[in-house]
Amino acid sequence: MSNPIKDFIESRVSANYFDPAAPVSDEQVAELARLATLAPSAYNVQNWQFVAVRSQEAREKLRELSFGQQKVVDAPVTFIISGTLKVHDQVAAALKPAVDKGILIQPVIDSWTRMAQGSMDGDERAQRDEALRSASLAAMTMILAAEGMGISSLISA
Repeated sequence: MSNPIKDFIESRVSANYFDPAAPVSDEQVAELARLATLAPSAYNVQNWQFVAVRSQEAREKLRELSFGQQKVVDAPVTFIISGTLKVHDQVAAALKPAVDKGILIQPVIDSWTRMAQGSMDGDERAQRDEALRSASLAAMTMILAAEGMGISSLISA
């Protein structure tokens, strides 16, 4: 029996060559970012940031920071995805919309805030680890979204 998700994951490759003339529309860029925000994150805080590098000048600068990789210049868009630090300070504010909509109740938010504070406050390593974990999950979600949209993706070293 075929498993489409398994088949999809097994067939995905990291592209190394791009057609610089092949466009990626603003709508596609927005959809990739939207889909990436559906990735899991600690306490559902979604502590990541996305930068879509699209201009030729910016891609040239990024190539310098990417060990001279030509694919960074040739790809019509390259996302820089980073995690944010101090997630423990963001829990209550990030989840307030869920309370306002009746999805979560305030005692749950209070509990999650205490847990986050207890595990990360004053622990820069834990904060960094959580930022890396969240950004990595968002990046993998974006890679799978790009493949699903028929856009080749790469993981740049």
